[in-house]
Amino acid sequence: APSEEEPEPVLYVFEGGKINIGIAGELNYTAGAMQWTGATLAQEAINDGGIDIGGVSYILELVRIETGEETVDPTGLTGVLNLTAAIDGVDFILGGFRTEAVTVYREVAMDAGVIFIDDGAATRELCESVLLDYDQYKYFFKGTPYNEYFLGQSVVKILGAVAVKLREEMGVAADYALNATIVADNLAWAYEQVVVITGLLEGINVNLVQDPYWVNAAGSEAEMESALTSIRALDPQFIIPVFSADAGALYDVLRASYVPKNAMSVGINVLAQLKSPWGALDNEESPPPCAYEVILDAWAEGLEQTEKTAAFLDAFMTFTSGEYPLNT
Repeated sequence: APSEEEPEPVLYVFEGGKINIGIAGELNYTAGAMQWTGATLAQEAINDGGIDIGGVSYILELVRIETGEETVDPTGLTGVLNLTAAIDGVDFILGGFRTEAVTVYREVAMDAGVIFIDDGAATRELCESVLLDYDQYKYFFKGTPYNEYFLGQSVVKILGAVAVKLREEMGVAADYALNATIVADNLAWAYEQVVVITGLLEGINVNLVQDPYWVNAAGSEAEMESALTSIRALDPQFIIPVFSADAGALYDVLRASYVPKNAMSVGINVLAQLKSPWGALDNEESPPPCAYEVILDAWAEGLEQTEKTAAFLDAFMTFTSGEYPLNT
């Protein structure tokens, strides 16, 4: 509670009947396009009735803030320039994707005292900055996704469940050791996550048979082919992907050619959260690229996780001509 010496808080005044929301991200690429789509869907729903603040009605106005393709160029310099140009015209900012870039360009919002809600960068360090330097980062909040430690633990829980089923199908003992390899984005969000996954594998009787393969998140065919060729020689039961962008799509396309079908893929592959990569699952002669893949995901048609899930998913898929939303 404010002390007697502290002034009464001043009510923030939105001008012109609008609340301006900056959407910052790689808007011309998949993750950013999903951020913009989600914001647009919310804007339409909210503006249908408006927002009442103290008897005054307001609507939301979205402002595009392009930060450049953060996966290819994680320096954040494009974001700094475009946030600087837009900062005086926005009341809030939502967005962010690549940790390295967000770390840099969020400073524009922090210096201006504008609330920034992170909707894409997982790394816990971003949120811990609020504890380490509250005055600078008190306007930084996390919307999605969970941090890399939670994600790593979730991957191992799912891998453990699949391993139980696989042992049953193989007719081996419940404590029979299975083998796995890891292929991951060479980026900040994946580093500690791989450490977490590696440390928990022993607890589910899974051996890591090779040091993790680190690949360019933007997708390098030669690099991915090299990793998968090496994995094929190891003949593991599991491949654990930790992908957030284009490398995941390339991994799915190449995996069918380079790795036997008995190697299950269990982990995180963000672009495989979309509905389109799954194709015709009943076509055994030409299965989709993500056949034999189990991933962390949020959506399934007809699955009512809450009383509002199905209605939201239906509305979103109508808005996107049948595509699922990404976590961003």
